[in-house]
Amino acid sequence: MIYILDTNICIYFFKANPHVMAQIEEIGLPSLAVTNSVLAELYFGAFHSKRVEKNIETIDKFKKLVKIIPDSDSSAKIFGEEKAKLLKTGKPLDDFDIHIASIALAHKSILVTNNQAHFKRISGLKLANWLQE
Repeated sequence: MIYILDTNICIYFFKANPHVMAQIEEIGLPSLAVTNSVLAELYFGAFHSKRVEKNIETIDKFKKLVKIIPDSDSSAKIFGEEKAKLLKTGKPLDDFDIHIASIALAHKSILVTNNQAHFKRISGLKLANWLQE
């Protein structure tokens, strides 16, 4: 099983949160992945921070530890379908969040996030929160 980490979980990983680290130890680094959208959000945070070089270095090291799951035709179709559904229900999400979720759905992966209420709007998405005991 592949676990796609949301941006907030990556930040907890960078800070060596004990709950996140315990889960990673249990499932193993080879099961971890991120999307390019997550990387984009992480790089934005780094460039917008007071410690730009240090944060970019952290991200670059992190990229060597996890898989980077690419976008695909399948995830693009899921993105379009999910965004349309969310708009029709009046409960839109940020495009990056829909993009991350669509890649997780396309790869039948589990999205690990500390924002489950947010992502529960997307039907069929498997979620985990490693910060809850």
